[in-house]
Order: sequence, then structure tokens, then C-alpha cells
Amino acid sequence: MFQILAIFALPALAAFFIGKWIDTTYSIKPYGTLSILLISFILSWVLTIRIYLKLQRQYDALDVQEEEEKLLNSEKE
Repeated sequence: MFQILAIFALPALAAFFIGKWIDTTYSIKPYGTLSILLISFILSWVLTIRIYLKLQRQYDALDVQEEEEKLLNSEKE
């Protein structure tokens, strides 16, 4: 849970401050903040999906291993 929180909260917080700096430096308020926040939101979701896919592959591998063990145990009997 904390990993997902960190994936969304930390980039959003950093994006907010970077966006504010861009807004004041280039006088483009609020477009700098909104742009950077949108980019951080998209990157956070990409990271979340990658973590989900990695966990799904690990789960599938464990499922295959469990099925193989059941098959071996049934053949021994």
C-alpha cells in the first residue's frame, strides 16, 4: 500500500513544486503546474501497471508450479 502511495504522492508533490517554479520563471501560470502534474500522473499510472504486470507474471508462475506439483503427487499415488 505504501508503495502505491509513494508512486502517486511523491511525484505529484515534486511536480507541484516544479510546476510552480516553471509558472513563476516563465510567467505561464497555471499551465506549467498543470502540464507537469499531468505528466507525473501518467508516469505514476505507467509505473503502477508495470508493477501489476510483474506481480501477475509471478502469480502465474506460482500457479503453474502448483499445478505441476499436484500432477506429480497424483502420479505417485
